[in-house]
Amino acid sequence: MTIKVHERLLLTGAAGGLGKALRQRLKANCSILRLSDRQELGPAHAGEEVVLADLADADAVHAMMAGVNAVVHMGGIETACIRIGSSFPEPRDRRMLATWLSYDDLHRLITACLTTPMLGHSIIFGMSDNPVTWWDNSRARHVGYLPQDSSEGFRDALYARTSIPDPTDPAAVYQGGAFVRMGPFE
Repeated sequence: MTIKVHERLLLTGAAGGLGKALRQRLKANCSILRLSDRQELGPAHAGEEVVLADLADADAVHAMMAGVNAVVHMGGIETACIRIGSSFPEPRDRRMLATWLSYDDLHRLITACLTTPMLGHSIIFGMSDNPVTWWDNSRARHVGYLPQDSSEGFRDALYARTSIPDPTDPAAVYQGGAFVRMGPFE
């Protein structure tokens, strides 16, 4: 089943083997498919835009991203996908005791991703060293991320000022928190 939900979709690495295979197929998912690579892609066909860009060139990438709703990244350069739980000066509710990421640990995590000698494609949960959590973040160690803060110091005060979460409230049950109440994106 194909669903068209994006106005403009960017496909990086479009001259590569998988990029070529996706070029025609991804048009069904968008109104305009923007194709990018360092290599020549040929002329743009109906419903396409062609942008030659080196992903190491920040200005070219910035221009290539203009007006894009989503990216299918098949281009070579290393990637860190960081899923941040909740990052505030302190946890705001009991749920955040498991998902909290201090601002200092956020900076440590970003710095680790930017300076590691071998990033590869890393999927990392952005969280501090919380004693209770939903995620296994052991794979973040290869980038050198070692969180130094913890939500534990906020536990007693948070319990004193908040009530037990309603177990039927989706925001208390699911990882998306309050975002699950928002409904589908349009």
